[in-house]
Amino acid sequence: MEALLTKLFITHGAVQATLVLALTICFGILLGRIKIMSVSFGIGGILFSGIILGHFGMSLDPRVLVFAREFGLILFVYAIGISVGPTFLESLRDQGLKLNLMSMYIVFTGAAIALCCYFIFSLTIPQTAGIFCGSVTNTPALGSANEAWSLVAGSQDSVSQGLQTIGQAYAVCYPFGIFGIILTMMILKGMFHIDVQAELAREEAKHHEAIFTRPELTAGTQRMEIIVSNSRVSGKALADILPSSATVISIIRNGEEIKYNGQWKLRLEDLVVAESADQKNLDELAKKLGNNRGSLAHPQMLSIFAGIFVGVFLGSIPVFVPGLPTGIKLGVAGGTLLVAIFLGRAQRFCGMSFYMTNSSNQIMREIGILLFLACVGLHAGTGFVETVVNGPGLAWMGMGAFVTFVPLCSAALICRACWNINFPAICGMLSGCSTQPAALAFAMQYYGGRIPAQAYSTVYPLTMILRILVGQLLVLILAGMA
Repeated sequence: MEALLTKLFITHGAVQATLVLALTICFGILLGRIKIMSVSFGIGGILFSGIILGHFGMSLDPRVLVFAREFGLILFVYAIGISVGPTFLESLRDQGLKLNLMSMYIVFTGAAIALCCYFIFSLTIPQTAGIFCGSVTNTPALGSANEAWSLVAGSQDSVSQGLQTIGQAYAVCYPFGIFGIILTMMILKGMFHIDVQAELAREEAKHHEAIFTRPELTAGTQRMEIIVSNSRVSGKALADILPSSATVISIIRNGEEIKYNGQWKLRLEDLVVAESADQKNLDELAKKLGNNRGSLAHPQMLSIFAGIFVGVFLGSIPVFVPGLPTGIKLGVAGGTLLVAIFLGRAQRFCGMSFYMTNSSNQIMREIGILLFLACVGLHAGTGFVETVVNGPGLAWMGMGAFVTFVPLCSAALICRACWNINFPAICGMLSGCSTQPAALAFAMQYYGGRIPAQAYSTVYPLTMILRILVGQLLVLILAGMA
């Protein structure tokens, strides 16, 4: 029996890798459901599951681990890009511009503090990168830093040891990365004596004023809701294909009904509310738009892997900058993310449809991040306890808390004191700047659901891009100085 268990869980092979990854993910999901002060680690439980199993001797073949980790990251960021692409530009307008400016401030201030820690405490490059990525709980930034370190480290032993250190520092700083966001929310609420319910009532009143109410249907007029499922009309102006005898009243997009202004460009899954005295005109419009929800349910596998191919290829092209030891690359994460954002916004490119249903996107995203975090945890597990108990782990935790708290707290004060942004939106912005769903769940539960979620989605795309680029730049800049 012992020999069988050793073969299945310890001796490297395809079956062993499958079992270890599945066990790590299952255990991590259960671990992530445990709540501390009404907050759970969520997806972060996979990281700690990998560390625990790695500490007790489970591991993967190095080549399998690298492939699973990188492929998981690619799947995750591609799904993210496709999801945020349609609303990326809109997120940079009005109040969204202020929130995104604050997200940029938070990212670059955190990186600056990490650089200061590097010089003041004589940290190594992997330690600095791990502290920065863990304190902001950003997994793609971790992947970007790993990739950059692999380029500059030199020998294979240096690469392996550095990646292990990055993973350990990331895991040590991760917990306060979550609780630091929540602590900032609580401090801001107490400092300004904020009445959350009053703020929510004011914002909901503004929202109800902006909600479009359909006019009553006149006698002899037919009304029809038509779903856009024809990928050939995606991105086209509705006015260009609208029959002259049909009138569009509104468009329902992302669950919100908006009055039609004559300039809307169609997206797949839009619901077009049209009226006409003749049902034939509505049937003609329905034929042009598709009006077949079932056709949207099938994922376009050719488009998915074509997009991944272009993203990885683009991310692998170096741009040489004087003073840096190697060319700057977007990396597999950055290249894939930018390509996916473009394709998600276009929805149709080179004759292919890049639309994904929410369910397909969510599955792809979850599988990717589960694989990535499981691999990072398993690799970091060796020597993790020793690092925390007898090594510099506690010092890393303190530095990470500083990297987490100072940018978040100062940004929250600026948003409230200078711009008078409502408190629930600030909470969503703080969660989005760390791309942290656990903090968002806390804000939605205690400080209002819709407004924090909107602010989170507003800053998420730009923050994700910046985190990936800065995670790589931090390693390259320090390597250039060394």
